[in-house]
Amino acid sequence: MSFDQLSSLESQPTTMRREDDPQYADDPEFQRLSQDLMTKLFSLTGNISRLSNEINLLGTKRDTERVRERVHDLLEDSKDAFKEIGDGVKQIQSWEDVNPSQKYTQTKLTREFQNNLTEFQNVQRRALEKQRSSATAARTAMEEAQSPGAEGGNQFGQQQSQEQLRLASQDEVDFQDSLIVEREAEIRNIEQGVTELNELFRDVAHIVNEQGETLDSIANNVENVHTDTRGADLELRSAARYQKNARSKACCLLLILAVILTIIILAATLGMGIELDQASLQKAFQSRPDIQNAIAAASQAGPEYIELFNQISLHVCETITQQASEPASKKRRIDESLASRSIPNSTNGTSNSVGSAPATGEDPVLLEIKEISVVIPQRKKYTLCFTSTHLYARLPSSEEPASGMSYAWKDIEYIFCLPVPEKTQKQYNYILFPKNSIISPSKPSATAQPVPEPLVFTITDGAPKSGTITGTDSSAASAVSDDYKTLFNWAITTRLKAVGNTLKITESDPKLFASAIKQSHRPSEKAVHVKAFRGSKDGYLFFLPTGILWGYKKPLLFLPHNRIAALSFTNVLQRTFNLSLDIDMSVSGGEDTTEEMEFQMIDQEDFAGINEYVQRYGLQDKSMAEQRKAKRLNVNVMKDEEGNVVGNAEAGELERAAQEAEQAAMDEEDEDEEDYDPGSEGESEGSGTSDSEEDDDENGEGGGAGDDEDDEDGEEEEL
Repeated sequence: MSFDQLSSLESQPTTMRREDDPQYADDPEFQRLSQDLMTKLFSLTGNISRLSNEINLLGTKRDTERVRERVHDLLEDSKDAFKEIGDGVKQIQSWEDVNPSQKYTQTKLTREFQNNLTEFQNVQRRALEKQRSSATAARTAMEEAQSPGAEGGNQFGQQQSQEQLRLASQDEVDFQDSLIVEREAEIRNIEQGVTELNELFRDVAHIVNEQGETLDSIANNVENVHTDTRGADLELRSAARYQKNARSKACCLLLILAVILTIIILAATLGMGIELDQASLQKAFQSRPDIQNAIAAASQAGPEYIELFNQISLHVCETITQQASEPASKKRRIDESLASRSIPNSTNGTSNSVGSAPATGEDPVLLEIKEISVVIPQRKKYTLCFTSTHLYARLPSSEEPASGMSYAWKDIEYIFCLPVPEKTQKQYNYILFPKNSIISPSKPSATAQPVPEPLVFTITDGAPKSGTITGTDSSAASAVSDDYKTLFNWAITTRLKAVGNTLKITESDPKLFASAIKQSHRPSEKAVHVKAFRGSKDGYLFFLPTGILWGYKKPLLFLPHNRIAALSFTNVLQRTFNLSLDIDMSVSGGEDTTEEMEFQMIDQEDFAGINEYVQRYGLQDKSMAEQRKAKRLNVNVMKDEEGNVVGNAEAGELERAAQEAEQAAMDEEDEDEEDYDPGSEGESEGSGTSDSEEDDDENGEGGGAGDDEDDEDGEEEEL
């Protein structure tokens, strides 16, 4: 294989030969020029090799005129060849739109040309040195031959020189002179060629530098391609993973859709056989064709509604059949209960009054008090409106009474004005109970009417704001508007008297009952309530002149004295006790029924005050409870020793006896009030410790023996 063929193979890319490259085959001019340059470079390499061999003969015994001519000719030919090849390399380097294979060929040609040029420069320098040394030696020899002899030489030497001069002919001298001139000319030509080759070498070096920058750019591009390829591989892997996950999700969604579609098809298939039972529907709602039409229209929504309506119709038909087979008296009571349910009540209507027409926005408003905080039935700020027949609440943006917040004056049974517990600023709660609302049964019967809700609203101890009182009676109300409490007492009392209701506002009396526990928020004021629990709800018990009130958590309860059948203290422990009440739930003409209500976790310090209250009103005496019941129901149930019922005359005597006992208790209160010394109370409210407290501390420090005994006994103390 020749060097030309080897170069051709090296210039080919590793993955494709140049003959097979479609891009390169489209540029035959580049291929022709590159092949021509390769051939010339190969020839030039041979010339440089022969020139090097001929230069080695100069200055030796084999140095002849023929050798010098060959050296001269080879130098000239090589110099011309380098010029021609340099122009071709410049042309091929400036070629535009080259592909990778052509770029490799450009680099290969430039590298070969640069190597040959360097080698030729070295050979040319050697030839120049040989020529110079030969010319110098010839010139020296001529000078020695022409000189008459050296000064101070011996005689023998002078004679020899003279003999040589005689032997030398004039032709030899001329030949040597011409030879020296010729060599000097060759030396000048060689020097000029070296200069030209240096310029050519600089051009090639500039081309190489440009190619170096191109190669650096190619290397950077290769590195970038490597990095980008790696990133693309990662992205493709990620995309494949995402596509796989998306495919899995799509399969799951398709499966879910298939299941849903199957269910829908099955439901539609099964529902096609379900039809509305017209016979039972007509029998159940025979007198209400409008309901029949509405059910028929609603059944179009789906088969599940048809099944529901069929079940309702069958149930109503069974109920009608059962009613038809029951006695006439029982059937009459059921009809009456159903009729009573159809009457609008406090829950669905706009009135909480019993048997009274609800208030409307067209009723003339006598007094209107704005920005009142209502707690029950709905916690919100309302405007309270006083009319001649009703008290109702409305929103500031409306003229109509709020739903369920209208109360007829004649139907109000109890009114209380009580302080709000545990408030730093003194406030009062007004509680208005309509008839049949003071006690909510824990387990109401299915036929019982809903219990109306009371009205509870809160006022401050200060004076009303300007502009909050309007109405036709606002001028009269301004005279009693020093504070909210005076204003409401006047307004409520005036309206009650106008409708003939003799009810009075009941307030708490610290002389009647006051808690032994001081209030942290208002220490100088006695608390008229005790904290307790009813089930899981915490609240307050107020012991009032007319009964016991439980608030302010729904449902509110007021237990009048005449409804308390029995009272007992249970679970009496070291720190707390429970108050259990048997409430008379009997109605006139009905059976005697009672319901137990228990208030738990009452502080032991209030035991004495509650016990005194119980004894004052005789709540612990069951015989007195029978008298209170007889008075409430207007019957005499007192019996003699033989069990015979005593007449109404004796009932009046018992009532007078109860009044006398109550008057005696009031007289005792007046005597205690006259003996009351404010100074002694102030001293007793100091930081001293009472005997009972010391006993409690001793019991607490002595371990849990006392508590364990109370827990094991579990006995109740009946008073």
